[in-house]
Amino acid sequence: MNQVNSASMRYRELTAPQARDAFVAALAFLSVCGLLIAQVFGLSESSASDKTTCIVMAFTLPITFGAPMWLLLRYFRKHNIESGFLPLSNKPGHLFWQIPLVSIGAATAAICSNNLLDSIFSEQCPAAEESSSISVHLSVIFAFIAYLLVGPFLEELVFRRILMGYFDTIMPVALSIGLSSLLFGLVHISPPIIIYATLLGLGSALFTRWQGTLWGGLFLNLFSNALITPIVLIMVFA
Repeated sequence: MNQVNSASMRYRELTAPQARDAFVAALAFLSVCGLLIAQVFGLSESSASDKTTCIVMAFTLPITFGAPMWLLLRYFRKHNIESGFLPLSNKPGHLFWQIPLVSIGAATAAICSNNLLDSIFSEQCPAAEESSSISVHLSVIFAFIAYLLVGPFLEELVFRRILMGYFDTIMPVALSIGLSSLLFGLVHISPPIIIYATLLGLGSALFTRWQGTLWGGLFLNLFSNALITPIVLIMVFA
């Protein structure tokens, strides 16, 4: 058996998720998203001061991410589902050029479709008070950065390990890769970002199968977030 097939088999030999597992993983992901939105909306509506915003987010963000991820990983252990973060084995050095290529290619495609930079944040509502506007920005920034730093771990577990793993049991591989990548894109809501995230999801899915582990997709996700975060912060403070 050649090296590529051997690496791919490592992923396929993991415990196959069932429909119940896919539902639990999706629920964990949606819980994080819902809690983040609730925090940002609550702080913006309360017109909290900048200091209060920082203090509240410092306490609530770890809970927002930690609780659902802890429950999901505990569910994995209880049902003997491996995380999928196995050692890289299939020419990992190629990731040094493949990851930037996929990330930049996905961003270029999204920009060409509908100006990615103008779509990351919708136009902010004019604030009557400067401090209130800054407070809203702070809550969005904290939530956004926290998600970009921690979110990729949850995204790989949910979309590549569980959803794609479950789809593998009920449909051909090509459809499994395509559907899991499309769902990954759709949860990002804004149309241009959907295109960008779908292409990144496709790259992550292929890396997962090629390497036989979730690490390749996670590195792609983290690298892409590192490119996007400075752009978003510049736009918020511009």
